[in-house]
Amino acid sequence: MENNMSPDLKTKFIDVKNRLKSTDSDERRWAIYELEPFEAIDVINILVAAIQDENRAVRESASEVLESMSPEICTKELTPLLGSERIEVRNITASVLVKYGQSAVHDLIPALVDSNEDVRKFSADILGLARNVAAVPDLCKSALEDEVDTVSVSSVEALGKIGDASALKSLYTIFDRQKGMEPEAIEAIGLIGSEDSVEFMTERLHHEEPVITFAIIDALGNLGHANALGALQNFIPDAPDYLKEHIAQAILKIGQNANCLVLDVKRQQFIATVIESLNSGDEEVIALVLHQFTLSPDSATMGEFFNNIQSLPSNVIVGMISHAKQYEGYSDAVIELVKHEDDWVAYSALEAFDKLPIDKATPVLLEILKNYSGIRLLAAMRAIEFVKPAGAKEILATLAQDEQDEIRIEAQRVLDGWETP
Repeated sequence: MENNMSPDLKTKFIDVKNRLKSTDSDERRWAIYELEPFEAIDVINILVAAIQDENRAVRESASEVLESMSPEICTKELTPLLGSERIEVRNITASVLVKYGQSAVHDLIPALVDSNEDVRKFSADILGLARNVAAVPDLCKSALEDEVDTVSVSSVEALGKIGDASALKSLYTIFDRQKGMEPEAIEAIGLIGSEDSVEFMTERLHHEEPVITFAIIDALGNLGHANALGALQNFIPDAPDYLKEHIAQAILKIGQNANCLVLDVKRQQFIATVIESLNSGDEEVIALVLHQFTLSPDSATMGEFFNNIQSLPSNVIVGMISHAKQYEGYSDAVIELVKHEDDWVAYSALEAFDKLPIDKATPVLLEILKNYSGIRLLAAMRAIEFVKPAGAKEILATLAQDEQDEIRIEAQRVLDGWETP
């Protein structure tokens, strides 16, 4: 190849090769960068050697140059380094091949049958990140037949990342026949996400191994298909206590993914489990329940949440205030929340007073105007604008002389708009 270079490039090439023999790592590092103008086929052997250099900076400069070279030329030469005994070499080589992406797929597929198990494993990992369906048949074969568990697991995980339904048959076989691989197989099946896979998983929901049942529940929740709801809801009453909250969370995930209402008081064990999860402050469950509130659960269902309001987090209560107007006891519940220890909850309750019957709202607002301060007083003054009860104007006139600027300004604003239609 060297003979095909122009005289200037040939001279430079010889100079670089000589500098790479230096004991000075900085000299070797800068020499590597001089290879960028050359064709990959002319310098690939040099770069392969440099990426195995003892010095980290030299290895990194080699990886930078390799990333700019033709993947079609470099991948085949780099792939054997995935089996290096030095972990730093394996990792930096994998990083380059990951950046090659789709261009590396053609040469990485044959590496799935390499004699070195690390080459096979890393190749499977990188193919999964590339997400190219061309690798699916060989990854299925690797997952089913490789005698090294870590290689099989990497192939299964890669199939899940690629997400092609043609892998499902192999994954079903792995789950049913390869003991110890069930959790990884189920996760991959869940990532692929066909309705057919929902049926496969729900049929195996009552597995004797808890860790496998846990994985199935998790996969069904992440998959988010509404046709898994029945099996999960029916499983809660008989499930071990340590699984109940996980099942409830999966049901709520499906509710969000399918945008369907799953909160139903008739599912008493489910509702009780959800409330228990909320009590523990699980942020993901809180977000999922808040989404459910936007879908307007019926009055009886919301009643269960209001009955447990003392133990619920503030953000859940605020969500109830905003989205539970269908609850028969809504007015009384909101009035009671004005006294809540959290100002945010109390303020949100007062903001909802325009939705309450005037005869219930008026005495509470007047009491706050007379006896409260701070954010509750400000919220009450804003609510008074909509109700305008007798006796409030005089209290506002007094508040308009308050020593606190915020109170005084707000009271005067409400007074100024009192007669405005």
